[in-house]
Amino acid sequence: MTDRKVERQRTSSEHFVTASEVATFVYCRRAWWLRHVRGHAPANRAALRRGREAHSTHARRVDWARRIILLGWALLLVGAGLVVVSLRVHSSSARARVSRKARKASRS
Repeated sequence: MTDRKVERQRTSSEHFVTASEVATFVYCRRAWWLRHVRGHAPANRAALRRGREAHSTHARRVDWARRIILLGWALLLVGAGLVVVSLRVHSSSARARVSRKARKASRS
């Protein structure tokens, strides 16, 4: 059984409207009608396949970019935390040096 026949046999309760269908309908009602009512397949299947592949590749790249941005923010937060810890350690060691000098001065 071909895709066209299977598509025609679906009942309305089994069919979900996809974003692609809505876009096709908004762009060209006649194209939507030919595809989804009459069951005619598009003639430019190779171009459609290349388009799907291009969109899939783009989606993977966007996903990686989001992950890299998230990693960047995480590293920035870790770096800021290290700066805070470093300043606290430096500040407490400086206070300890001052108090040691003060104790030494008071003994003399």
